[in-house]
Amino acid sequence: LGGWLSQCDYSRERLEHFIQEEDIARIASWGLDHVRVPVDYNVLENADGSWRDAGFALISQAVGWCRKYGLNTVIDLHKTAGFSFDAGEQEDGLFDSPTYQERFYRLWEEIAARCAGDSCHVALELLNEVTEERFITAWNRIAGECIRRLRRVVPDHLILVGSYHNNSAHAVPALDKPADDRVVYNFHCYEPLRFTHQGAPWVREMDPAFRLPFAEAEIPADFFDRVFEPAVRAAKENSAEL
Repeated sequence: LGGWLSQCDYSRERLEHFIQEEDIARIASWGLDHVRVPVDYNVLENADGSWRDAGFALISQAVGWCRKYGLNTVIDLHKTAGFSFDAGEQEDGLFDSPTYQERFYRLWEEIAARCAGDSCHVALELLNEVTEERFITAWNRIAGECIRRLRRVVPDHLILVGSYHNNSAHAVPALDKPADDRVVYNFHCYEPLRFTHQGAPWVREMDPAFRLPFAEAEIPADFFDRVFEPAVRAAKENSAEL
């Protein structure tokens, strides 16, 4: 549900009205089984670090709507203090700053305590799309500590963890072994980029006017088997040790 609690103007009108109960009902009517709710930290925190109760209430409301219509929910922290996958957000420092890291841990503890609900129906995605490979050592440590602290609050919830290059499948093997069997390796796939991102103005290497019909994309039958293979292999190897 992009553009609601993340990547938006954060106006009261947007936060309170962009997604309504009827939208969740419509999603369920399409036969889907879950909704991902991206949320930015500044919807939940004031500048001084105090909590914005209205922001947490919006997440809880979304979780409640999803349960009403038989949908599971992924709560995704899309932007945290000190990091955004979008350089234009000018958030940096998370991977070096203990202060930012502590804010990250505390925010997740608060989300879990207020919004996580039933472990059978809500999963927690720690951070959207770590960008550069140079962050992976710090990210493994930060994710591990966050999971350790979250388990005091939500011992049974699924926790999703992605790797660098914006959660690429090829980067999954760089993640530490899961802390427990309720930690899920998470990856995003936008391949083939020239089809999925045609017209996207932020892809600098592609002409925004370029268009490619699906029938002309020429995707080999084993394309996704090859793209997903590193992630599948890492998951099998590490799950065998849990």
